[in-house]
Amino acid sequence: MYVGYFLKRNAAIYRNKIALKCGHRSLTFSDLKKRALRLSSTIFSLSGLSKGDRVAFLDYNSIEYVEFHLGLPVGGLIAVPLNFRLVGKELKAIINSASCKALIYRSSFAPVVEEIRNELTSVKHFICLDGPRGKDMGYEELLATGRAENFSPPGEDNPAYILYTSGTTGIPKGATLTHRNMLSAMRGNIIEQEIVPENIFLHVAPLFHIAPLQILLAFLYRGCTCVVTPQFDPQVAMELIQQERVTNIFLVPRMLNVIFNHSELSRYDLSSLSTIAYGGAPIPPEVLRRFLDKLGPIFLQVYGASEAGLITVLRRHEHMIKDKDGQPKYLNSCGREIIDVQIKVINHEGNEVNPGDVGEILVKSEGVMQGYWQLPEETSECIKDGWFHTGDLGILNEDGYLFHIDRKKHLIISGGENIYPAEVENVLHMMPEILEAAVIGVPDKKWGETVKGVVVLKKGHSLNEREVIEFCKRNLAGYKKPTSVDFVQELPRNAAGKVLKDVLRKRYFEK
Repeated sequence: MYVGYFLKRNAAIYRNKIALKCGHRSLTFSDLKKRALRLSSTIFSLSGLSKGDRVAFLDYNSIEYVEFHLGLPVGGLIAVPLNFRLVGKELKAIINSASCKALIYRSSFAPVVEEIRNELTSVKHFICLDGPRGKDMGYEELLATGRAENFSPPGEDNPAYILYTSGTTGIPKGATLTHRNMLSAMRGNIIEQEIVPENIFLHVAPLFHIAPLQILLAFLYRGCTCVVTPQFDPQVAMELIQQERVTNIFLVPRMLNVIFNHSELSRYDLSSLSTIAYGGAPIPPEVLRRFLDKLGPIFLQVYGASEAGLITVLRRHEHMIKDKDGQPKYLNSCGREIIDVQIKVINHEGNEVNPGDVGEILVKSEGVMQGYWQLPEETSECIKDGWFHTGDLGILNEDGYLFHIDRKKHLIISGGENIYPAEVENVLHMMPEILEAAVIGVPDKKWGETVKGVVVLKKGHSLNEREVIEFCKRNLAGYKKPTSVDFVQELPRNAAGKVLKDVLRKRYFEK
C-alpha cells in the first residue's frame, strides 16, 4: 500500500460525493483523483525530475495543498510542505536542505520567493498557484497538460514526505516519513477516532504540520467530506460547524481556548459535533473541565510527534472516568498507546522505570520515521534499537495511562530540586482570570534557577504579581512557586500552537 492508493477506490465508491470544500470551491472524490494524478503526471513531465526528487509547497490551507499531499507521493516524489510563517532565510535553508527540484507557491508569497529565488541552488522550476507569473508556470495551466494515469506504485518503505520539525534556533530537522509511516498513523486515527464515511471533518490547522495532515488524510481515506479553511478563524470555524453540520474537528489547545472564550460563542449551534480531537500541547485539567461542562464527553486527546505519528489517545469516555472522590481521573493524562504502538519510560541509564516514576518516553511502531533527512548522526541519537526517544518526560501508571510531564529541556532545577513547568502552569490555569500561562526557569545567583510565570489575562480581568504568587504558594510546594510573574498580551507560539519557551527564555536571559 502507498499514500493515495485509496484515490482510485474512493473515486469508484464515492464518485459524486464531495471530498473537499474550501470557500466556494468543491471537489468530488472523482475530481480529486483526476487532479491529484494529473499533478503527479505534470511534475514528472518537467525536465530534470524523477522518482525520489523533492518538491516544496508554500501556501495556506487550500484544495491545491491537499492535491499536492496526495499527488506527489502517488508518483514516487517526496512532498516537502513549508511553514508559511517562516522568513526568507529560514525557507531557503529548508528548501536547500531537501534539495527541492521544484517550488509551488501562492502569489501572496511572491515577495519572499523573490527574496530567496537566486539562492535556491537546486530549484529548477517555479510554479505559481494563481497562474503564470513572469517566467514561472501557472498551476492550473500545468495541470491541464497532465493525464490522470496510473503510476507504478512506490514501495511502502520509500519516503513520501519530509516534514521539518518546528525549531526556535538553527535549522529545523527534516523528519523523513515513508508511505508505511503515514498509512500506520492514518489507520490509527481511523480506529481510535472511530471515523466513518458519514463524518464531516472541519480542517483548520496548518497542513505543514504532522497531526493535522495525518488526520485530514485519515478522513479522506475513509471517504468523508472534509471542509478546509485557509487559516484558523474562530468565527469562521463556528459558522462552518453550524452551516455544514460538522461532526469532527481537530484543534490545538490555543484554538480551543479562543473558541470557548469567544464573545459570540452562544450564537452558534455546535450540536452536530461528536468529536473534538485536540493535541499538540497539553490542556490544563481545570481548563479541560470547563470545556467538558459546556459540550460534554466529545473530547479526544491525541499525543504524537512529527517523528513518530500518533502515539497515545485519551478517548472520549476516558475523560469522564472518576476517581474515588468523584472527580475526573485522567484529565491530566494523554491516554494509552494506540493499536500497534509500544511505549515505555526509561531513566538516565536506559532502564525502564517503575510505574509512577518519571522518565523519558520512548516509542516503537511502524509510524516511527525513517530518520532525519541527511542527518545520520542525529538519527542514530534518537532512534536506538527501533525505539524513538521523544525527548518528553512522562509517567506510565499501572493501568497503562501515560502522563506527559514536560520536555526534558524545559526541566527547571532550582536549589537541586526538579521542577516541571507544566505542574506550575496547571495551577496558574486554576485562576479564573488567567487565559494562558507559561512557566520557564530564569537565572538566579542563589538557587541556580528560579521559576518565572508569564501570564496572559482574560479580557476585562486584572491581577498583580503578588496575587499570583500567593495563589501558587497555597497550591504548590514552596520551592515550585514562581518568584516573579510577567503579564503579556500574548505568548510566542509556533504554527502547531506550542509555546516557544526557548524564545521566552532568551527574552529573559538577555535582560
